[in-house]
Amino acid sequence: MSTEEVLQEFRAPSKGTWTAFLTCGVLLLVWIGVELMFIEARLGGAQPLSGKDSGGVAVWTISGIPLLIWLLWLVFGVERITLRKKYLTIRNEIVGLGLPFPYSGDALAFNYDVEAITSIRLAEPLKSKGLIAPPRIQFTYHGSIIGFGSGLQMQEALNIISITKRIYHIR
Repeated sequence: MSTEEVLQEFRAPSKGTWTAFLTCGVLLLVWIGVELMFIEARLGGAQPLSGKDSGGVAVWTISGIPLLIWLLWLVFGVERITLRKKYLTIRNEIVGLGLPFPYSGDALAFNYDVEAITSIRLAEPLKSKGLIAPPRIQFTYHGSIIGFGSGLQMQEALNIISITKRIYHIR
């Protein structure tokens, strides 16, 4: 699929809510504080946790990686919308790199068969649901509603919808 000719490509910045920034920031500060306590204990020659639970420190340290990825997404994240002859692809990236989720194939890229898309439109105005900003564009795919482009301005969203309808002959 990646060798297929790209007809058009758009980029939409991620859009976090204030709740997402606050939650992520607080969790990262707690994580950093506990990490610093572990480091200080190790440098002092003590075991941060009991000898029976030495893996707990490693698990705690690794648990900060998703928080860091979340913060990077909120600050630097971009949705790359690619229109190809047979597929509409939405790929979530941080600084040009796909988000590291190996179970989804090409990083975090979602490929939608154009023949299964029945309509594309502006998303209904919704209030933000806590940590997730509402999408700006929606399309119907196999009877399900898929949303994307929460960071788009209204005119950008209308432009993407217009071009997509024209290229794929969607109503």
